[in-house]
This record gives sequence, C-alpha cells and structure tokens, in this order.
Amino acid sequence: MNNNIPFDFSTYLEQLTKQNKLCKNNNFIFCTASGINYLEGILENFRKSKAFICCSDVTEGGTSFGPSNWYNKRVLTAFILHRFRQGNTTDYNAKLKLCREIYTQFMSKMLKDEDDNIANMDYLDTHNVIWRELGGTFLNGCTGLYFMISLNEPVNLAYDEQEWTTE
Repeated sequence: MNNNIPFDFSTYLEQLTKQNKLCKNNNFIFCTASGINYLEGILENFRKSKAFICCSDVTEGGTSFGPSNWYNKRVLTAFILHRFRQGNTTDYNAKLKLCREIYTQFMSKMLKDEDDNIANMDYLDTHNVIWRELGGTFLNGCTGLYFMISLNEPVNLAYDEQEWTTE
C-alpha cells in the first residue's frame, strides 16, 4: 500500500458502476452529492436518467488507536437509487429488488478486489457495512438504498518539535 495516496472511494465506485453489467443494462449513471440532504448530482441528472449510483463527497470520521497504530476513520456513503412509476407497487418492488442486487454485486466485487490486494483497499472495512433502504416517497418517486463503509487510514501522530514555537 502507498500511504501517500489515500484510497479514492468515489473513483472506485464510478469504476464499479461502469463495469457492472446490471448497472449497464439498466442505465445507471454515476454522480456525486454532498450527503443525503444535498443530492445535487442526482437532481442535475433527474431528467436524463432514472437510475443512479451516487457517492457522497463528504464524510464523517474520527481518529482512534488500534490495534498497533493510530488511524483516521472516514465513513463513506454511497446511494443506489432507481425511479419507479408512482402508485405502482409492482414497479416499486422491482426497482428496490434491482438496487438490492446491485448492492450485493458491489459488495462481492469489493471483497474480491480486497482479496486481490487492489491498491489501497486494505484499510476498507468490508466486514462491517451498514445499509438502509429508502421508502417510496424518497425524492418523489425514487427507491433504493444507501450504504456506509469505513476506511481506516493510518495516520502519523508523532510529535514534531519543528512544527511548534515557544510563544
């Protein structure tokens, strides 16, 4: 792993979207947004597409120790969303099922890539992923889910006297 180059989850998720056959066959597009309250990437493409893989470009995190080093833990969020015909329960269920299947395929690929030692994935916590399904009233006719995954990157917290003054 190259500690000087952090893992770029957004670029990785965009690549998964482009390479996944289910995403291609169902015209999913990749975009970014600033969290669940600001889904600007989806809104900008709402007239052009009905299916979205969206990566949040903001994270929450913390710094912690364990098992033998200090780490910055960033929680990354991705959305898998598809519009459905309002009032059509069958279409709603089909789109939600599709989003679930894409999530499962993405997780499978992340685990494979991690096992294949893809650059900088060794600190992606694929063994503890939280996901939540969204209701049918989300974004006026979208359904799907979002998932959150942690990236635990080593951080050097060694005190350096040269970084400080005596004032």
